[in-house]
Amino acid sequence: MSNLTSWVDVDLDALSNNVKIIKDFIGKTKMLAVVKADAYGHGIVPVAFTAIESGADYIGVSNIDEGILLRKNGIEAPILVFNTILPEQAEKILQFDLTATVCSLDVVQALHEEAKRLNIRARIHIKVDTGLGRFGILPEHAPEFIRIISTDFKSVDIEGIYTHFSAASSESITRMQFNKFQSVTKAIQESGFNIPLSHACNSIATVKYPEMHLDMVRTGNLMYGLSPAGNLNIKKVAGVFSRIIFIKNLPKGHNIGYGNKYTTKRPTTVAVIPFLDIMMVLNFRCPNPAV
Repeated sequence: MSNLTSWVDVDLDALSNNVKIIKDFIGKTKMLAVVKADAYGHGIVPVAFTAIESGADYIGVSNIDEGILLRKNGIEAPILVFNTILPEQAEKILQFDLTATVCSLDVVQALHEEAKRLNIRARIHIKVDTGLGRFGILPEHAPEFIRIISTDFKSVDIEGIYTHFSAASSESITRMQFNKFQSVTKAIQESGFNIPLSHACNSIATVKYPEMHLDMVRTGNLMYGLSPAGNLNIKKVAGVFSRIIFIKNLPKGHNIGYGNKYTTKRPTTVAVIPFLDIMMVLNFRCPNPAV
């Protein structure tokens, strides 16, 4: 620590407290802790451990590699991979007991065949595109998509169905998307198919629209104290620190920096603060010696 000039300090006690506050707020609804992109720079493995130990029910990652990393470090909780996978990645999904997001039948076919070969079940969540325009099947195709999976791919279990709000801070847009999603889930239920987990809320929506919590919410920014928290006593988890490495006095009229974009207007004391090679220092006790 004494040799560092810049670092990020992550307080896992604060993270744990935030998770408990969110869990208390959402009641019986499940909580998926989003730890994609190295837990938004907070450290994926210690954050995942802390979130699960503090009450989170599920973990969410962007890709297979993040999920594998967590499994290899002892995370046993369910892990949902948000990015849809390629058919050739089905083996890794099943090998590391990950839950795949699907929106195409070729991926379902690959998971089904691999699950049959291994004599296990593949778990999937189906994503419905209600307005974001990225991954997901269109709402009008969802009921038939689910019927085909349930009928033709017996080694695949549909554990969840979800959508992603494009502008959760806009109530009109969010309610339009939510209503589309509710219409889809209602049509699926009326067709006789029961999907255990239905989820739509990200961090902003979790706070702003409690009536949309459904079976599970997905909290990332809120968990880290980076999202509007309403009346919740959420704290920021991380702070960026740097030591001053040089101080000097400049006369009036001296240029500073590339492009001479600033010129001192009077005699000025300036300090150089580095932000290269930032190292993360975590305040945590990890229960797994592999970390």
